[in-house]
Amino acid sequence: MLVKFVVQVRLLPTPEQAAALEATLHACDEAASRVSKVAFERTITASDARCASPAL
Repeated sequence: MLVKFVVQVRLLPTPEQAAALEATLHACDEAASRVSKVAFERTITASDARCASPAL
């Protein structure tokens, strides 16, 4: 049985931590965009992706 919890938190990062978080989120967004582009080019649907990864 898979149980998921969703939490909302407020971050109060230092300027250095904020810069690192922003860079990390930017890299994650870029990676997701590349995956989406490849999936679109190969006409992979969301249901195909879920079948390939049972954790989703």
